[in-house]
Amino acid sequence: MTETTSKTRKIQVEIEETLRRVVTVEVPDTPNSDNMAIAEASKKYREEEIVLDSGDYVCTSFNIVNDKTKTE
Repeated sequence: MTETTSKTRKIQVEIEETLRRVVTVEVPDTPNSDNMAIAEASKKYREEEIVLDSGDYVCTSFNIVNDKTKTE
């Protein structure tokens, strides 16, 4: 009778979730309005006036980042 051995591998899997929300900010109408809008949204996000949650969920991806058994 042949004996089977159980081999195991340690593989690191990256789990990445994407959250997305479109917000409206009000800025002066200048040639720099786009940059000002991004800065304003970023400020509101950093100060936690905008908090993304499960309702903003878009997708999840799974990726192998390191297989400890592969030879390099």
